[in-house]
Amino acid sequence: MKIGIYSKDDPEVRKIVKRVEDWLRQKGQEVYPASSPDLDWMIVLGGDGSILRAARLIWPAKVPILGINCGGLGFLATARQENFYDALEGVLEGNYRIEERMTLEAYIFDKQKKGPFLAINEVTIERAACPHLIKLGLKINDFQASEFGADGVIVATPTGSTAYSLSAGGPIVHPSLRALIVTFISPFQLVHRPLVLSTDQKVIISLKKGEGARALFDGQLGIPLSVGATVEIKESGHPIYLMAGDSYFETLSKKLCWGR
Repeated sequence: MKIGIYSKDDPEVRKIVKRVEDWLRQKGQEVYPASSPDLDWMIVLGGDGSILRAARLIWPAKVPILGINCGGLGFLATARQENFYDALEGVLEGNYRIEERMTLEAYIFDKQKKGPFLAINEVTIERAACPHLIKLGLKINDFQASEFGADGVIVATPTGSTAYSLSAGGPIVHPSLRALIVTFISPFQLVHRPLVLSTDQKVIISLKKGEGARALFDGQLGIPLSVGATVEIKESGHPIYLMAGDSYFETLSKKLCWGR
């Protein structure tokens, strides 16, 4: 098999990468950089941010990702540092399950059309350099739903429901579902509560007031917005593929310390 490897830029992680590469070659596998074409699957060593970067790098190719958590929470990781050999052995033996995770596609209309931009976790429109609340408009398909003042708004996938959206008070949504989650960041009016929408709906956010605001994709790519700009967000139709580890609820229980 042709296996790609991507890792965070960290001296300790690079040592683990060397161990993984040596082990795979001893098993007769071909190891390539993550940017190589026609990979059969990819190993990512790092935290969730590294997995998001790697998925962005290969998207929209249908390449399953096995994440080895060398970072913080590691919601997206398949294995931990202490058991990654078992996980690798299982993949080579065909003993694994692949989860399909929906992604978002966004276009920015700000004097000219920009995009498409990929988001695996979320698209955020935030005040960024603006020192006060920004005013935003929310449109769902052709319906003008609201205008509101806030620090921003998040449109998340179910995968991203345990990331920034959760910190802002959004719901946890099982990643097997296909949905758009709209979570308001510190809204001025408390009537603005999170929304869970079907994927046949398009969310359009317009910036009514707030110099210095920006659109942020998975917390990694920021695009400045001018007043009057709009951001259109919908399901992309090109999911990513993760090799499953623990059950989802077991992961939640461990990461969120339920019952402790």
